[in-house]
Amino acid sequence: TAQSKVPKHIPLSYIVVQKRISTKFLTVDGKHNLPSGALVLGLQGAEYETFYLNGTCPPNSTAKPARFIIANVDKGFVPQNKSTRLLADVSWALCNNYSNWPGPIKLPSPVQYAHKLAELA
Repeated sequence: TAQSKVPKHIPLSYIVVQKRISTKFLTVDGKHNLPSGALVLGLQGAEYETFYLNGTCPPNSTAKPARFIIANVDKGFVPQNKSTRLLADVSWALCNNYSNWPGPIKLPSPVQYAHKLAELA
């Protein structure tokens, strides 16, 4: 039966997305924005693993990335050393999955949908 195939424990991950941050990244020469989809690892918070994802690259202004804070990753989700990269890849895929815009957006689509619903409520 279908119920016998469902695992009893489904591992989850909890991520906090901060969109209004003052951090900005430029290329090494300081003249250009990072390209759309650029991932910045290694700038860790005190308690949680973090990464920055540059969802868009505006032509006439400085790109503002979103900060992703990994609050919890259940055991069995993925090996611990690969969880940040996997979550970054999923987040980038979700930035390209917003139905109201043809290209990538700054935030993952579930975050953008939640923002839009909050504005309309």
